[in-house]
Amino acid sequence: MSRLRRSLPRYGGLTPSRPLADVLQKPGANAAAMMPCPQTDIAALGGAPGNAAEPQNTVPQCGNVPHIAAVAGGYNSARGRDQFLLIFTLFVAVLLAGCSDYPRDVQQTLDSIGQEELLQVGVIENPPWVIRGESGPEGLEPEIVRKLAHALNAEVRWHWGATAEVMQALEQYQVALVIGGLTTGPHLPKTVAATKPYFTTRYTVGFPASREPPASLEGEEVAVRTLSPAHKPLQDQNAVPLSMEHPERSGLPLAGPDFKLLALGYRPGDWQLLTQKQVMAVAKGENAWMGTLQRHLNGLTGLDQRLRQLEDAP
Repeated sequence: MSRLRRSLPRYGGLTPSRPLADVLQKPGANAAAMMPCPQTDIAALGGAPGNAAEPQNTVPQCGNVPHIAAVAGGYNSARGRDQFLLIFTLFVAVLLAGCSDYPRDVQQTLDSIGQEELLQVGVIENPPWVIRGESGPEGLEPEIVRKLAHALNAEVRWHWGATAEVMQALEQYQVALVIGGLTTGPHLPKTVAATKPYFTTRYTVGFPASREPPASLEGEEVAVRTLSPAHKPLQDQNAVPLSMEHPERSGLPLAGPDFKLLALGYRPGDWQLLTQKQVMAVAKGENAWMGTLQRHLNGLTGLDQRLRQLEDAP
């Protein structure tokens, strides 16, 4: 039988028009006398083309050697088809059963929002993303959350706090969501999950409308808000950053997000000091809730224009 394994090539070398005896027969030898012909069905082939299995029980001699079409016939037999269809049907049924309720939430956050009709949100003050208003949070992200809550037929309950406080509340599932102009990066706790970015903020330098932006920032005095992330990139451009609490009142070129510069009447230059990608945060493992939130974020439009309006507001 080992001789049969060595002699039998892969199906690529056999065709239905070529008898198996022609493959096995050597010059001057009788193929029918050389060896018995194994019965050929899917079990004997082991399910892999080109691998002959040991013959089972008694087998007919190769006086009538079958064509390769007969070897592959096991695949086309009624019994083989029935077995294949049964196995395939069971496989698909198991697969669909396992995926029918995917994605799911570890703590059933989305179900809880629907059942209680209440969305608990941790809020970090960070204009223009989140603005502390007299009647509650204002700004771009509270507007986004209110629209989502309306779609879920839920009321929003806001919880103000410092970043560490609201993130801890999120880890403990006290809130379902944290907003506050969060951006991608290592500063986000590893115990929470961030959405995909829904907006990208570009920082550049704007010049008063009466002045044409120069070709280079080298030696240029640029006003920048204290603690702004644009401070170091300005130095990298050989500019002279001047940190102040209200840089827009200085009359100097101003570094900041391009939507803010446009809202203040500045002409943004072509320099890209840095970019920030805005995200929101949910607890890890809340996959159904994350998917619902992400689809809502993906459908947002007109954010740049709305940010300009918020920056231009008194």
